[in-house]
Amino acid sequence: MEISRNPSKLSVSPASSMGLIVGPREAVKTGGQLLTLNGNHEIMNIEGDFRYVTEKGLEEFDVWAYCVRARIAALRPNGPISRRFLANNSTVLVVGDSVFVHGGLLAKHVDYGLQRINEEVRDWINGSKGGRAPEYCRGRNAVVWLRKFSDELEKNCDCSLLEHVLATIPGAKRMIMGHTIQVAGINGVCDSRAIRIDVECRKAAVMDCLKFWRLIRTRG
Repeated sequence: MEISRNPSKLSVSPASSMGLIVGPREAVKTGGQLLTLNGNHEIMNIEGDFRYVTEKGLEEFDVWAYCVRARIAALRPNGPISRRFLANNSTVLVVGDSVFVHGGLLAKHVDYGLQRINEEVRDWINGSKGGRAPEYCRGRNAVVWLRKFSDELEKNCDCSLLEHVLATIPGAKRMIMGHTIQVAGINGVCDSRAIRIDVECRKAAVMDCLKFWRLIRTRG
């Protein structure tokens, strides 16, 4: 996802939606910036929880040592892969009037401090906070696991809670989340204050991203 250079506006460039923006350098060339977030799978892998890792994903580490031990060593806090590729990620990101988070935010997360969350997760990944992820990254109400605003049926989403959470973040108009696959494609509920963008990397994702881009631009 490419974030507009202008912090007062959020845009997803059609170029990035079509797969033409593939990294930070390409994003900068178009006047944008590629910003990455930690999700539940990053947190799980750093903790050594490989429940959703495929057999091939484990075998990739077999060139160094027994695959499971090698993967743990590479991805543990202060591991060579986690430190190089994940430590600089944000966990929550506010860009203009949009809040990006993998699962979702509750008022207690905002009260705790979004910047504090980012700093503590980075410290944990870099090995200075022990082996377990911070509490707000674990469990069903964690910032990377929450689904209160992601059910495909709007009636099952807590729109009043979302409105309250956004009201505690100065200038925030919407929360943009992944984590929960949207079979119908990228969509918005709660008067487009909850934008759900997990489309499982399918072919239709290109058109979904274009739809998302137009939705944000028209809503303002």
